[in-house]
Amino acid sequence: MGAIFNAVKFETSDKKEVQAQWNEMTSKSLLEDGYSYSGEIGMLAGEISWKDVKKSSAELAEEYVEEHHDKWEFALAASFKDGQTKGWVVGGWCSS
Repeated sequence: MGAIFNAVKFETSDKKEVQAQWNEMTSKSLLEDGYSYSGEIGMLAGEISWKDVKKSSAELAEEYVEEHHDKWEFALAASFKDGQTKGWVVGGWCSS
């Protein structure tokens, strides 16, 4: 089985808000894309592993997630601050 990398940028530093939006997005993915090996974010539904790495851009936070997430783990979140914008990139390798 393979894996496809997917990530979503959230422009808020509020973990509860990010978790709520993530739950909504992954639930929708499960319904639309299926519950088994879709390669979409629904495969990462559930808990988020938070890493407050404070990257200087969302792109660098996404690179961190891509390099540090392993398939079958919880979704990984990396923090960023780009100028006045603070947030999280959440994602990982989705089984396909």
